[in-house]
Amino acid sequence: MSPLLREVLKKTRLSSSVRAKLASASIALCVCSSGVSWAANDITRLAEQLTTLRAEVEELAEELENQKIDTRGKLSSISSQRSDLEMQVQREELRVKQLRQARQKRMEEVQVGDDARAQLTPTVLASIANVRESVSRGLPFKVEDRVAELNKLEAQIQDQIIPPEQGASRLWQFVEDELRLTRENGMYRQMIILEGEEVLADVVRLGMVALYFKTNDARYGYVERAGSGWAYVEVTDEEGTEQLALLFDTFKVNIRVGYFELPNGLIRQSKESK
Repeated sequence: MSPLLREVLKKTRLSSSVRAKLASASIALCVCSSGVSWAANDITRLAEQLTTLRAEVEELAEELENQKIDTRGKLSSISSQRSDLEMQVQREELRVKQLRQARQKRMEEVQVGDDARAQLTPTVLASIANVRESVSRGLPFKVEDRVAELNKLEAQIQDQIIPPEQGASRLWQFVEDELRLTRENGMYRQMIILEGEEVLADVVRLGMVALYFKTNDARYGYVERAGSGWAYVEVTDEEGTEQLALLFDTFKVNIRVGYFELPNGLIRQSKESK
């Protein structure tokens, strides 16, 4: 009870019941006043919390909006990339279709080529056999090497290492080399058969008409037809030996122009005479 109320009660004559009621009312008023003060503090605190929460909500809302904008940008980029990928897929599908068509066309061409090769192969092999026979029967100039080249070409065609059209091209090159031999003269070294023995000798080839030889021990001679083959004939007379010695000396210094008298009368090559 407040001092003022206590003083009033002292100076005022009231019944005890009234005094009790006034005291109760005073206590209630004090309690009510205290409760009002507590509620105001809570309201202030709640208001502050609400302000803080509102600020956080606004911040979160702004962040959410930014995320929405970023997400929309990413979705737009993904959509654009998807469109590009779809276009690339369409282009690749078209390219694959074109490649398949080209492959089919190529397979048809290959089949036609295979049929042509099947017909060309025996022709080329027969031509090789004919050229080989000609080389074997011709002047005995490096025959083994020339025949070996033809045999190698034949084996490559038979084993399908090279196609027959390539084999035909190489055979023609070989024939051109053979034709060149008929137009050129030259001096070489090769093995010859003299008196039943193999001898390494210098040989002078005059086109593909005549072949003369000189051994390391200065024996001279020429080749002549002997049945279906060739024989190496040694020249023993002085005149023939001198003629061949002059021929070899001239070719040795790389002179190919002149007039020569040679044994067996096969070749006369122009030279300033007498």
